[in-house]
This record gives sequence, C-alpha cells and structure tokens, in this order.
Amino acid sequence: MRGVVQRVASASVTVGEKEVGKVGKGMCVLVGISNASTKGQIPWMVKKLLSLRIFEDENGKSWAKNVTDIEGEIMLVSQFTLCHVLKGAKPDFHNAMPGSGSEPFFDELVKSLRAAYKSDRVQTGSFGAHMQVHIQNDGPVTLVLDAPEIAEKPNKQQKPQKKKVEKPAEAEKEEEKEAATTTTPEAEEKVVKDAN
Repeated sequence: MRGVVQRVASASVTVGEKEVGKVGKGMCVLVGISNASTKGQIPWMVKKLLSLRIFEDENGKSWAKNVTDIEGEIMLVSQFTLCHVLKGAKPDFHNAMPGSGSEPFFDELVKSLRAAYKSDRVQTGSFGAHMQVHIQNDGPVTLVLDAPEIAEKPNKQQKPQKKKVEKPAEAEKEEEKEAATTTTPEAEEKVVKDAN
C-alpha cells in the first residue's frame, strides 16, 4: 500500500457538480492499493499518518507537530494509478488490486483512521468515481509512504492444526511384524512354567 501525503491548507473532492468531501488545514492522502497489499499494513499506515510531524508549532518551528497536535483534518482519496508501471510511455495498472478487493480494503483503512483519530475530521472522495480533487498544497510539502510487507495476523480462535505425517505402507507392515514377534515379561514367564 502506498500513501502520497500532502500538507494542505484545504482540499476538496467533487464528482460532477457535487462536492462529496472537504477539509481545511491538515493533509490530503492519495492511497494506492496493490495486489501485494495486505490488511496487516493498515495499522502501520494509520499510525504513520497520525504521527508524521509535518506542521509548525506555535513558535514557527518547522516539522514539530503532527495532524493530531494541531487538530487538523485528513482527506483520503483512493488512487489506483499509484500502482502503475510504465511500458514505454504508456502506464500499465496490472499491479493495482481490482475494485472488488480494494474497495473494502480502502473502507477499512478509513474506518481504522476514524477510530484512531476523530471520525468527523476524516473525509473521503467517492470510490471508483471520476473525481476532481482540489488540493491547496501548503509548502509545498509532499511525502511518499510505502507500507512494509506485513502479513495479516491469524485469528487467535483458530489454532493451526498439526499435519498428520503418514507412514509408508512398508513401515506400517514392519511395525506390525515386530509387534507380533515381541513378547512381554508375563508371556515369557508363562512359557517357562509351561515348559516345566
């Protein structure tokens, strides 16, 4: 998963003539979800977005505060073109996760960010729509975040089952033969008594 973070004075998204999202001072994040993205990367991205120190403090010191410190707003916009590769001059997007998988993935990212911050301060565009994204980049400041490979945590309720190792038929026959010829101490004592 890739996030292109821009520090903004404001940002808004319109679809057709309708404005579907708008934020003031804060950040606008363009999100690319690739076939290699996993939901295990979502907590990492949420933590990184909320902790990035890209804002000034009250004394004008740069790179001193994060978006939560200034109670800023966040605009999230899904953008599959971030997962491109170039074939000559033409971009190819086969690395982008199809909409059937990336839409619920993006929705979970939005939900997690709202839960970790303030729901009313996180806005989005319209997934899959042709959008006009208006960004007033402040600086300009633009950072690229590439989430590391993080596997999804397994469900704790589902314990991994031990794989049963099957023995070759020859080994089973050998064990049965050995068991048939093996005598116990009691059996040996009985044989001695019978012989006397």
